[in-house]
Amino acid sequence: MLRHRCPPAISTVMSTFAALAILPCTSAAETTDVDRRSIAAVGGVLLPAFNDARTEYVAGLRVTLPASRIMLVEPGVTFMFFGKDEYGTSGSVMIPELQVQAEVGERVRPFVGLGGEAAVACSDICESAIMLSAGAGVRASFSSGWGGRAELRLRAFYVPIPSATEFTIGLSRAF
Repeated sequence: MLRHRCPPAISTVMSTFAALAILPCTSAAETTDVDRRSIAAVGGVLLPAFNDARTEYVAGLRVTLPASRIMLVEPGVTFMFFGKDEYGTSGSVMIPELQVQAEVGERVRPFVGLGGEAAVACSDICESAIMLSAGAGVRASFSSGWGGRAELRLRAFYVPIPSATEFTIGLSRAF
């Protein structure tokens, strides 16, 4: 892990630019895949694998882009918010990420995925790390381009040991 001091204003600006940088400007999807392209806002909880009693919340933005009939590419950014631990330390983590997923079905679509990410964690000192993730979940189409999703992701902060389990639900919009 790299450690360095990170002023709050610079951290916020860097987080904003990183979030905007991963959003796609265009997609090479075929017209038949238009209903599978979506952007989703997700939220949930993070359950650490270590003996960490902090309350941890997750919020994120994920874009789903079809690469083929069953393969999807999903760039996104996830923010984790950590409550105070026994030492009174709290903080947050920003994770720009990319997953490749396999999905089947039409209206209700279960999926599995593997991906990589780069975490930037800040409390008093900022740290960064490269991580891996594996996920499984389900997407469902409602009406007029709206949909929902539920997902379970295992995150490996210290590869190859899974160090956290993330459960999110979200609302998506086709574009």
